[in-house]
Amino acid sequence: MSDSSATLWELAIAKCCEEPVHSPGSIQSFGALVVTDLALETITHVSANLAEMLGIASQAPLPELDEQNIVDGIQNHNNDQNWDFDGTSVLGQSLDTVLSHKLIHDLANVCGLPWIDTQVERMGVYELNERSFNVCVHVQGNRTLIELEPLLPTVERSHTLITQLKLLLKDNPDSQTMLSDYLEKLRYATEFDRIMVYRFLHDGAGEVIAEARAEDMASFLNLRFPASDIPESTREILQKTPLRIIPDLSAPLVPLFAWDETEAPLDLSFTSIRGASLIHTQEYLPNMGIASSMTLAIIIEGKLWGLFAFHYRQPKLLSPEFRSIIELSGLLISLYLQQKLTEEDLNYQRYAGRVLNELFSQQIKTENDWQTLLRQSLPQLCKLISANGLAFITDRQVLSKYGDLPENSVILKLIEQTQVELDGDILSIDSLSRLTKLEEITEQDWIPSAGALFVPIETNNGYYLVFFRNETISEVNWAGNPDEQEIFQGKNLTGAQLCPRRSFESYKKEVLGYCCSWSRQDLLVAKELHTALGPQGFVHERQGLLIAELKHRVKNILALILSVARQTGRSSRSIAQYIQVLENRISALATAHELVTRQELLWPKLHDLLILELRPYLSAESISSRVTFSGVNVTVNSSFVPTFVLVLHEMVSNAVKYGALSVPDGQLRISWFKDRNGLMLLWRESDGPTVYPPDTESRGFGCELIQRAIPYEFGGEGNLLFAPSGVEANFWLPDQLVKWDIEESSSSSSLQLAPSQLERQFSASPQSVIEAEKGTVLLVEDNMLIAIEMENLLKKFGFTKIDSAPTVDRAMKLLSYDRNPYQVCLLDINLKTKMSFSIAYHLSKTQIPFAFVSGYDSKRILPEDLKHIPLLKKPINFDKLSTILQTLLDLPRKDIYYS
Repeated sequence: MSDSSATLWELAIAKCCEEPVHSPGSIQSFGALVVTDLALETITHVSANLAEMLGIASQAPLPELDEQNIVDGIQNHNNDQNWDFDGTSVLGQSLDTVLSHKLIHDLANVCGLPWIDTQVERMGVYELNERSFNVCVHVQGNRTLIELEPLLPTVERSHTLITQLKLLLKDNPDSQTMLSDYLEKLRYATEFDRIMVYRFLHDGAGEVIAEARAEDMASFLNLRFPASDIPESTREILQKTPLRIIPDLSAPLVPLFAWDETEAPLDLSFTSIRGASLIHTQEYLPNMGIASSMTLAIIIEGKLWGLFAFHYRQPKLLSPEFRSIIELSGLLISLYLQQKLTEEDLNYQRYAGRVLNELFSQQIKTENDWQTLLRQSLPQLCKLISANGLAFITDRQVLSKYGDLPENSVILKLIEQTQVELDGDILSIDSLSRLTKLEEITEQDWIPSAGALFVPIETNNGYYLVFFRNETISEVNWAGNPDEQEIFQGKNLTGAQLCPRRSFESYKKEVLGYCCSWSRQDLLVAKELHTALGPQGFVHERQGLLIAELKHRVKNILALILSVARQTGRSSRSIAQYIQVLENRISALATAHELVTRQELLWPKLHDLLILELRPYLSAESISSRVTFSGVNVTVNSSFVPTFVLVLHEMVSNAVKYGALSVPDGQLRISWFKDRNGLMLLWRESDGPTVYPPDTESRGFGCELIQRAIPYEFGGEGNLLFAPSGVEANFWLPDQLVKWDIEESSSSSSLQLAPSQLERQFSASPQSVIEAEKGTVLLVEDNMLIAIEMENLLKKFGFTKIDSAPTVDRAMKLLSYDRNPYQVCLLDINLKTKMSFSIAYHLSKTQIPFAFVSGYDSKRILPEDLKHIPLLKKPINFDKLSTILQTLLDLPRKDIYYS
């Protein structure tokens, strides 16, 4: 490729990436759009098909697209003279000229929700001019966008998908098996011809790692796609709105008309009917042999990890309700994958920990300084990251090196010229030859190396570890020749335009000049070295604590998700409510999980947790004006975070829906202070609507979670009061859950508050479990949500009285209570910081039948004399639980009662 051709190619790619996909000036024809000001008074924009869709005016056929439009996209639709649209007369008019008073009334209520500018609110089905429409609304800047989608008669298998997904997650498969199985179930439920999992690679390219397809459809499995196929602007929108639908690639786009033609194009990022790029819909996708598509993003740790790509050979549109279910399933899959990736990281860190612990042991036994020890350890560290060579640099000198690597002068020049990118952090490079800043170094200088991993130890003194890998010549299977794309440059075109390749058949291309990519696990070990190595030696305590904490963190995540799903289902009145509430609760859980795994936070700040839970509902300005924080800086133990965030989520969501944050003038005051060697957190709502305590039948899972979770799992207190002035809550956390920083304080001047007489009145310690009536089953489980789920399963089996205990001490107290001995006991193995083996030996001695419950994969953790005890694996399956209970109680199958 000549220099001029290369420049033209770069310009074409740059223009493709700069395409305003968020504001295309058009929508797809399966819906209509009407836009107003924030007050829902004046219509500012309408789609050209609004009148026809509502049945209020006639409209000429949509214009055909010519080659010029395909290349340029539809631009400047407000001046398009092909439209005979008599509905433009509604521009500048009142909204009630096109929508019913009931719908406008409901829109006004929904638009008052604090999160309306960050997510789309599904309104449901409304009748307009004797036609049924699904209505969605959200706010973008100073505009309210209302989407209208005609209700189509469809027969769909939405419930099948939910059922199959629950069964799949119960089996707890590995990530690859789960994705393959899920795709088959997803294709059966949605009836698409082909569904793929497309994973993004470190360089922006993507690869199909799983696929389900009709037999006569072409396979894209294991094929790679260039990064330019999905521009960065498109990826940004996928993170905002994970589901993207294009039900008919050949359908003409519908332009938008604006009351003020000088106004900037509308940002349609959150709309499901947003117009698509014509290059994408009429060139790229049709070359795959399809007529409709759908995309679902996979978000992990807040980043776009990959996506599900749905293909169909005919036009296809799923109902909004089914699309919501698919979007929820994508959230569950994302959370599952995140948990699996964490497990994989943990397994690799265990191996790395063993190697590093050997180095720590050597440090204790030897009298050598840390630099000497590190020089002696280069072979072990090189092997740990599977590198071909390793250099230890200090004070612009190569102190020591091992294996295959460039000359010392080249190594120092590499560090000098990558100093900006390093900036005290880890830097991985797969191809040194692609570095544009290395004019002074020729490709021959770093032979045999091809890639490097830079690990700063102490940048002030110039300490570095640099790992090198040799070139790995490989073949990559591309979906078509990635260099086949053509460039348009016509007289009426603005600049160079890309034309997609016309074939997606497998194309093998040899890759030169690259090393084997530095993996996620390599970077994790490098990060450990970065933080653990230093002039003061190895911080070996941190390594052990990190591994133990990660192990505890991931053990019960699936069981926790299923428990939340089932408890939400029992208190939901409709599938729409179930989807909304479950999605919010799982999002809160995922956010908490991300917070404590990001940067390995073992003690996140209490203030950060509060802001994290308020942010989805309130803007930063609203938080600062309506929420008052008062208390010294304090951090909480990461093992407590998931439970605490779920409690906070219930408090915040209830305040937004029914309490002080549901009205503009409502206020919320959150304060915390030292109390009884622990932390007291006070939640006080005011200036909101009058609140009333729910009756017994209305008290759902949320109230139970608020009042029971902290006392049950952590020995604290949780009390809720529905005072006339507003909801009040007191939470007391024992000292082992908090760390104080008395030198730094929050912005409030009221830092050391003492609990008032009234606050003491309803924050008394919960009633001792020993005083309660004894049950017939003892359940020992440290997670309250899982305990609630197991209690329900036991009730389904036929038990009516169940005692639950979260700790060894409380379980032993229950067992020491003489009356009514237990018929059976279910015993979680790992209870917070203690194993439950002492309970097991007591049960064996008193001849009470019992079984272990565990998130571990085998009985290897059990003592030899307890390995004969039945083991029930989490997440709990009712049939397996029934089988174990039959065995323990020696019951025939016919005698079991099922409710």
